Amino acid sequence: MKMKRLFNFGFDEPYILFVSIFSGLILIGFNFKKSWRWGVLLLLFGLWMVFANWQKYRLIDRLISKNDLSNVKKGLDLGSGSGYFLIDAVKNTKLSYFVGVEDQYQNSKRIRRNVDKYHVQNQVNIINQDIHELSYANRSFDLITASNENNSNITSTNAKEYQSLCDEIYRMLKPNCKFMMVNTPRITKKMAKYFESKGANVQMSKIKIQPLWGLRTLVMTKKY
Repeated sequence: MKMKRLFNFGFDEPYILFVSIFSGLILIGFNFKKSWRWGVLLLLFGLWMVFANWQKYRLIDRLISKNDLSNVKKGLDLGSGSGYFLIDAVKNTKLSYFVGVEDQYQNSKRIRRNVDKYHVQNQVNIINQDIHELSYANRSFDLITASNENNSNITSTNAKEYQSLCDEIYRMLKPNCKFMMVNTPRITKKMAKYFESKGANVQMSKIKIQPLWGLRTLVMTKKY
């Protein structure tokens, strides 16, 4: 993935990232009572945040490229954030219609800017709504996607919330179609276990050095 795209779509917790890097540079520059040590730590934390965002987008790219989405026509993206997942899917598949659901007004404005920038406005519809309150009919979508975003409901580890979300995803997904997600290892494991209890086929990425950025991928295929 090109770094230009990373900056186009932005970072999770951008204010924390900015403060970490800016404060780190100040502490290193002034070196008050050996404050450079704290400055280095803050800079490393900021760089780790940049790497974590880059890696999340890279995992999304891999999900889209490694899965057969040739027959996918209609998709749904939950908690769209910057819109990276849905825009990447539209640009690299035959999707003719993709709905992005975002409950934060500022994020929805950012998504629309990115949709226009990448010229997919004719294929994408952005709506402001709680992802737990969608009224789409059963078996409406060929593909459903989600990724961890700042303050997104998709990251909740509360059993009632994530199980309710899993039920909605399962209800709206067509048989033999996929739900793809990038999220923290904890919520990924919980949702995978719940989907398996419903009879779905679930695949999760193996943990190698992923604890460094705290993300795993999940692909759930609905059997019936």
